[in-house]
Amino acid sequence: MENLLVNCLVRVSTDNQQDFVEWLEYHIAMGFDCIFVFDTGHRGWLDGVCEKYREHVTMVPRNDDWKFKSRMISSYVSRRTAPCWAVCLDDDEFLWLDFQKFHSLKQYMSMVRCEAISIYVKYLSSEHPMVSRVGTLIDCFQHCRPNPQGKASPNENTPNTAVTLFHVPNNQFRPLRDPIHPTAPNWTDSRGVIQNDAKFNSYILSDTFEPTAYPLRVYKYALKSGVEMDRKPGTKPVGYTVYDPSMQKAREILLHIPMNANTEELFAKDAPVVEAANEKRELTPEEIAENEIPVPLARFDSAILNGRTLDEMVKYVCNSAYQDTPEHRKTIDRIYNRERRMIIESAPEYRKLHDMLKEGGHTNASLMSALGVGGYALENMKRCLKVLDIDAYDADANITIEDLAPEVPTPDMIAEEAKTKEYVANDDIAALAASYDEQVTVEKQTAEEQQVVVDKEEAKRAKARASRKKYRDKKKAEKEAAQKAAVESAVSPEEKAELRDLVKECTATETPLPSPEVNGAVIDVKVTKVEESPAPTDAELDAVLDGEVGEESTNLLDNVDLSAFVNK
Repeated sequence: MENLLVNCLVRVSTDNQQDFVEWLEYHIAMGFDCIFVFDTGHRGWLDGVCEKYREHVTMVPRNDDWKFKSRMISSYVSRRTAPCWAVCLDDDEFLWLDFQKFHSLKQYMSMVRCEAISIYVKYLSSEHPMVSRVGTLIDCFQHCRPNPQGKASPNENTPNTAVTLFHVPNNQFRPLRDPIHPTAPNWTDSRGVIQNDAKFNSYILSDTFEPTAYPLRVYKYALKSGVEMDRKPGTKPVGYTVYDPSMQKAREILLHIPMNANTEELFAKDAPVVEAANEKRELTPEEIAENEIPVPLARFDSAILNGRTLDEMVKYVCNSAYQDTPEHRKTIDRIYNRERRMIIESAPEYRKLHDMLKEGGHTNASLMSALGVGGYALENMKRCLKVLDIDAYDADANITIEDLAPEVPTPDMIAEEAKTKEYVANDDIAALAASYDEQVTVEKQTAEEQQVVVDKEEAKRAKARASRKKYRDKKKAEKEAAQKAAVESAVSPEEKAELRDLVKECTATETPLPSPEVNGAVIDVKVTKVEESPAPTDAELDAVLDGEVGEESTNLLDNVDLSAFVNK
C-alpha cells in the first residue's frame, strides 16, 4: 500500500473561492497523493490558492480544452510514468467513502482487483427556499430526493450519471471510452460487482436504483441557491425532502468539524447577500478588444511558459485570422505582459531560479535539487525565464532588496504584539481599542508627509492627462494625414479642371451631368435647378472636388451633390 498512488483531477468552473477551498481541503484530507487542478477560465485567485496548498496540488497550465473531462484525462494519462489510480471530478463533486468499513481511501484501493470502478453520483440540495447563502456547500445543502437517480422524475436537472476511478499502469493505457464508460474488461462498481454496458445501464436507468448502497460514491452540489443558479427568489429544487448527513459525517471524521443539522436553514438567506450579484456590467474598450481575439487567452500562458516571445505570439495570433493592425498589436501586447506579470507574482520558483542564475556557481543538478524539478522541467523554466524578464519587472515596480526583505521586529514591536495578544485573550475590547487609538495618534502623518502624498497624486493625474492628450494628438494627426492622402490620390489638377468645365457646361444648358470615372471611382453628380442660386465659382467647385465640403467625408468622389451650386 506504500507504493499505491491515488491522484485526483479537478475541473474548476466555480468563481466562488470559498467553495473551491472547501473542496480542496476535504479531498486533501481524503488522502490523495496529488490533486491536479485544471482551470476552465482565468481565475486570478486560483493561483494563490494552489500556491498555499502546493504540497498537495499541481496546477496544470490553463487551456480551453479543460472544459471537456475526456481531454483532461487524456492529458493526464499521457504524462504518467508510474502506475497509479486517478479519478476526475468537477469542483462541485465530493468523493465519499464509508468510513465505518474503511479507515482510509488507500485501504479501500489496496483491496480492489480491477482496472476501473464506476462511482455513482448522488445529488444534494436544500429543502428550504434559498435566495443566497453564506455558509459552505456541505453546511447549506443536506437534502436529497427520495429516489435521487430516477429517470427524469421529479426534477430533470438531476440526470443519471457516474464518474470513473481508473487505473493507469503506463502512459500508453487509455482506460475510458468517455468519462463514464471504461474500456477496461476488468470493470466493477464500488462493491466489486463486475460491470458491462448492459448491467451498468440497468442500474442508472432504474427507477428504484439507490446509490447509497455503495461504499464509495460521489455527492454533487449542482443545485445551489437562487442567486448562484440565476433562479427567481424563493424557488428551490423540487423533491429534495430527505435529510442526508453523510457528507457532514465524513467531514467530521476527516477535518474534525462538528456536525450541525441546522446549518442548512441557518446559512440560508431570503435576500441576496451581495446587491445585484448577477448584474452584467458594461465591458471596457480594452475588454471588448480582448474578446475579439480569435485565440483563447489561456494560450498566452502556455506560450510564455514555453518561452515564446511577444513577437512570436503576435505572429501566432495574426495567423489565426486576426488582422495585423497597430490597435490589435497593442491588445496582444497588453495581454501578453499582463500574463507575464501574473506568472512572476504567482510562481515564486521562477524568481528563485532567476536569483540563483544571477548569483552564479550553480550546476544544473543543484538547481534541480533546489527547485524540486527534473532536467526537462528545468530547461522549460529557463526558456520561460528569458521572456519573463524579472529584472525589468522589478525596475517597473521599483522593488529593491530592502523591499523584499522581511521586516525585522524591534523590541517595541514585540512588546506591543504581546500586549495585543493579552488584550485579545482577556477579551478586553476597551483596552484593545485604546491601544489602537494610541498607535494611530503616535503614527499620525505630519503636514509635510500629507503634502508629499498630495503631490504624488497630482503628479499621477498630470501624467495621465499628458498621456491622454498625446493619444488624442496622435489620432488627430493620423486622421489629417489620411484625409490629405485620400484627397491627393483622388483627383489630379487636370482632372479637376475637366470636371469643373463639365459641371459649368451642364449647368448652363440645364442638362444632366454624366457620371465620369476618375482613378477608378465613379463620380455620381446630380444636377438640379435651385431658385435664386448663383452660378458656382471655380473656387467653390474646387472645394467640392477637394473634399472640403461636408465634415463627415474626406473624399466626395463617391457621391458628390452639386445641387446647391446650380444656377436656375
